[in-house]
Amino acid sequence: MSRRLTYVAVALCVLGIGAGLTFYVLGREKLQESSAPSKVTSDIPLPPIRDAEKTQADIHLPPGVLVNFVDVTGKSGIRFQHFNGRTDKDYIMETLGSGLGWLDYDQDGLMDLFLVQSATFVPPHALAPPSCKLFKNLGNGSFRDVTEEVGLGPVGCGMGVAVGDIDNDGFPDLFVTCYGKPNALYHNVSDGKGGRRFVDITARAGLADHPDWHSRPNFSTSAAFLDYNNDGYLDLFVCSYVHVDLANYPDCKDKRGRLDNCAPTAFQGTSCVLYRNNGDLTFTDVSREAGIDQPNAKALGVVALDLDGDGLVDIFVANDSVPNFLFRNLGNGRFESQGPSSGCAVNLGGYPQGYMGVDADDLDGDGRPDLFVTALTRETCTFFRNEGHGQFLDVTQGSGLGPPTWWPLGFGTCFLDVDRDGTLDIVITNGHVSRIIDEHGNPDNTFRQKPQIFLNDGQGHFQHISRIAGDYFQERHVVWRTAITITTAEWIWLSAITASQPSFCTMKPLLPIIGCGWSCKAPRAIATPSAPA
Repeated sequence: MSRRLTYVAVALCVLGIGAGLTFYVLGREKLQESSAPSKVTSDIPLPPIRDAEKTQADIHLPPGVLVNFVDVTGKSGIRFQHFNGRTDKDYIMETLGSGLGWLDYDQDGLMDLFLVQSATFVPPHALAPPSCKLFKNLGNGSFRDVTEEVGLGPVGCGMGVAVGDIDNDGFPDLFVTCYGKPNALYHNVSDGKGGRRFVDITARAGLADHPDWHSRPNFSTSAAFLDYNNDGYLDLFVCSYVHVDLANYPDCKDKRGRLDNCAPTAFQGTSCVLYRNNGDLTFTDVSREAGIDQPNAKALGVVALDLDGDGLVDIFVANDSVPNFLFRNLGNGRFESQGPSSGCAVNLGGYPQGYMGVDADDLDGDGRPDLFVTALTRETCTFFRNEGHGQFLDVTQGSGLGPPTWWPLGFGTCFLDVDRDGTLDIVITNGHVSRIIDEHGNPDNTFRQKPQIFLNDGQGHFQHISRIAGDYFQERHVVWRTAITITTAEWIWLSAITASQPSFCTMKPLLPIIGCGWSCKAPRAIATPSAPA
């Protein structure tokens, strides 16, 4: 309780929300709590308002602009079905789908698609486990499966992926995060025939073991490549989720006493890891000396970029049910954890939320990168506006992003300019983690949920335009991916969107610093769907 009060006090002093917060508290409706550990961590939620989607007459697009998302996966040649190893126990690992990454692996100028695959978490295990897939872009809207010929395959229980050129040879390499086994690093090399292939150098790179994994299974989620020390080589930040002990796994039930998946509050936190690139295809764990080994991480999303304008790459980590991390780069090989004083560790009320996916870029036209983070159902997604000098303010209220994101459980998110007005709009993909939630009978809180798209006016105010954005945005999905086309006048943009899972665990292309949850800006890209479990 004292810790919670501390966050409230800090939020009041730093954010200066005084009277507004008082009104907010007085107007709230307290949530009913179940006997099971709950992921709803805020005691100051917005009222459970049902958001009425705007009709076509209420939505105002620039003249001549049409927003229409069309699923073209069937024509693309992409064939992939995610396997999540679901069991009756409903382990927390089963509620997190795998990510994807866009990369031009052969440097032919076309973005190729890498899809992370999962596997069974407990025996019996299949003799031929499902495989990750790499699809080569053929340049005509179609793709070809080249997984085996480039040396890729199963990774076990895959979670996320980051793409970056670790040896500065001009070809992107792959880092895949996992549960229950070491993460995997694949080096992109010549195949001797004019093509490319990937070689697993995990052990050689020093990434096959970690002291933390001696007392718990590895549970890495997202990852980001960044050059934190400006030595010209990409270093690696890896998010870690919760401590899972399969032998003593808790039994969690919903408020009606039925077996349900456990919330992260039922588990101990972990610590994220920062690896320094030594410049010789090896890495060294510098988490402690760099100051990022904060305890109680339950990290699902990460972005790495200069957030305070000093020319150094900072790190923001979205945590699930505990305060977020903002690591400010001090320029001497160390980071400083900013804590709640940064304004982006907790929400406006001073409480942590079930944060998951994250994207970062300028949403209000002031030239500073803002943060947008998805959250649990009955917690709104959060728009943290960058106030400068490493300070952020939760401006979700009044932005148009509050009530529409109250009921959906948001995982993936992506910024992109839908209407070509020069400002970044927001896409959110939603889906619940409890497969028995439909039995509760709330039509607003379901297992499969609609994705959402929000149009930005350029000043950080958004209108919800999902109703006119095409059939996909009117269909309910969970955890899976889809192919979308954004048509604006005569210009077509194909872009990756993950339904319900990552932009935590997802890499987005064509950026100098690449990591899960980066801004989605590349044209000519297609994502893929999977059938429900």
